[in-house]
Amino acid sequence: MFATAFAQTPELLLADHPLSGLPPLHARKLVAALLAEQKRLGFAILYAATGTEIARWLGGRLIVMRHGRVVEEGPFERLATSQAHAYTQTLFKAALGEPPPPRNAGRGEPVLQVYGLELSARARDDDSPLDNLTFELRRGASLALVGEDGSGRRDLARTLIGLKRAAAGRVVLDAVDIGILSETMMARLRRRIALITGDDDVLDPRMTIWDTVAEPLRAHRRLPRNILSEYGEAALKRVGLASLKSNTSIAALSAFDRRRLQVARAIVTAPVLAVLDEPLRGLDAFAQSVMLDLLRNFRGTEGPALLVITADFAVARTLAETALVFRQGRIVERGALRDLAATSKEPFTRSLIEASGRSAPDGLSLAGGEG
Repeated sequence: MFATAFAQTPELLLADHPLSGLPPLHARKLVAALLAEQKRLGFAILYAATGTEIARWLGGRLIVMRHGRVVEEGPFERLATSQAHAYTQTLFKAALGEPPPPRNAGRGEPVLQVYGLELSARARDDDSPLDNLTFELRRGASLALVGEDGSGRRDLARTLIGLKRAAAGRVVLDAVDIGILSETMMARLRRRIALITGDDDVLDPRMTIWDTVAEPLRAHRRLPRNILSEYGEAALKRVGLASLKSNTSIAALSAFDRRRLQVARAIVTAPVLAVLDEPLRGLDAFAQSVMLDLLRNFRGTEGPALLVITADFAVARTLAETALVFRQGRIVERGALRDLAATSKEPFTRSLIEASGRSAPDGLSLAGGEG
């Protein structure tokens, strides 16, 4: 699409959210190409965006709109400060990158214990870092699996929660070795895991809001009806959905409301482990800001261990303390996110950090990342 537009040698390029939903690394490369062509051909750019990241990279003048009205306008540098309108500040809040408050790494009992894990059979001379993987995740702590689609991060996540068998090694989930469990027993153990995902099709569109929240309670806790109602209403109130009619169908909800409903489902299960799989994907900046607050509140109140799956280093740094960085089926780096952000010398990790950073792309200088 970009190549077609450039070939027309335009005086004005109208861009209607073309980078929405792309991983930051890919989006940043396309912005670099766009800026390079603008410099070569001299066209103006009018870009419609749902967030501030692309606006930051493009620079120039920003017009902030809400409900069909202009909230404010001005140079990006001014609108990105505390002098901007409260709504504008909310949009920039979703620009991410701020790490969570420091936590005690030894907090809580172990939720996940991994010993010598190998995801697939290998030749004796294969030295893949995915082999002989050993780590521990305690309640209240968080681990990010950072990489792009197909990098191996979801294979590891599926293995950790018993959806995929490991070639070797042990995974102990909530003090139970999942390698010795039958499918029935594993399904019962999995009830202690919550999932919040960027794929809103995970919710049944035929069900109502109330049934969606109450389902895990009915299935897992056999609670009296009055207690079940109390739990469900409290969860919906916490995510801002209490004003909607309980018989509203999932199909009638916006993507933002479906995402909040996933958080409500997670709240009522009181999980020991929560898997956040691209929880902000596809949301606009305002919705991302709200979701971040909901996820922080969920973590602080329910206190589960968090497993964060993302292609965005800034999301990882906002929601987790430590990370495994994946590329093409391998773990290329691991460690505390603060340390990786400050001192990593691994080229791919640096490209992820730069793609989620605050500096503008410089021509095509980002070509060193993964193609």
